[in-house]
Amino acid sequence: MKNNHVIILRYFWFVFLVCIVLLFVILYYLENIENIENIENIEMVISRYNENLQWLKNDPFLQYDCIVYNKGPNTNFYKSPKITQILQIDNVGRETHTYLYHIINNYDKLKDITIFLPGSVELDKKYDRTVKLINNLQNDKSSKFSCISSGQSTFESQKDFQIDNYLSSNNENSTLNKDTIILKSDIRPFGKWFESTFDENTKHDCFTMNAIFLLTREDILKKPKSYYVELISQVNKHHNHETVHYFERSWPDVFSLTDKSNFLF
Repeated sequence: MKNNHVIILRYFWFVFLVCIVLLFVILYYLENIENIENIENIEMVISRYNENLQWLKNDPFLQYDCIVYNKGPNTNFYKSPKITQILQIDNVGRETHTYLYHIINNYDKLKDITIFLPGSVELDKKYDRTVKLINNLQNDKSSKFSCISSGQSTFESQKDFQIDNYLSSNNENSTLNKDTIILKSDIRPFGKWFESTFDENTKHDCFTMNAIFLLTREDILKKPKSYYVELISQVNKHHNHETVHYFERSWPDVFSLTDKSNFLF
């Protein structure tokens, strides 16, 4: 009888330990499934002309799937295993056109978070800011713009800005295309264009130099698709629009996200 009790007790403890192990396995699995789903719901959108995209080999860029919108005449770039699509589109409007094109064509199937990046992320003035923006996602999954501040309202500091010629700061791009001719904005300088394009002037100090930012689906969808269709009409006729440089100074206003919580300096 005593032996039976011992056997039953041993069996009980064996079952108990197995259940504990299974519980830890299930919890670990659920935690990782949640992380996988989070990663699947974040996507990078890259606007490429002639950049090599070698920076995609590095963290944190290896964490997320990406779509490459190719505007150049070749596909001579690093094919990261995280690239889900390579889409050839017209070489107009630089990254401004690319970002709006993506929003318009994916309006009903946007990821939870979309990271918008130029192909020239490897440049010194862009790389560290981009890494900081993406790493910030670990703790904060709200819309964020990588900002440069002049210490005053971007509108006030830039309102007289206009540009007559421009050559890409990326050597790979400028070597392939040396054309510096700008298609000037119908409304210039920047201040007049801004006031004709947006309803409000919030006086924020975020200058979104190089157009590096990420947006939640909810924030994008606060504007109707027709709004983005109207905006893209300003940058879909030429490879070198002056208006692109105006957008670069006002991305937070495009989405009406002008609170300091949306800025990353």
